[in-house]
Amino acid sequence: MYIFYLGEIQLPIAPSKMEMKIKNQNKTINLINDGEINLLKSPRIDGNIL
Repeated sequence: MYIFYLGEIQLPIAPSKMEMKIKNQNKTINLINDGEINLLKSPRIDGNIL
């Protein structure tokens, strides 16, 4: 048995399938010494329940 929440609401029946896409806003910066730095930002999640 699974317990499934959508936000703060508990669904009585878990969906058969769920898709999630994570759109990140990360950037990579190249340094003078051929190194890289990743600038991490909070992800935005888009989900579909099928």
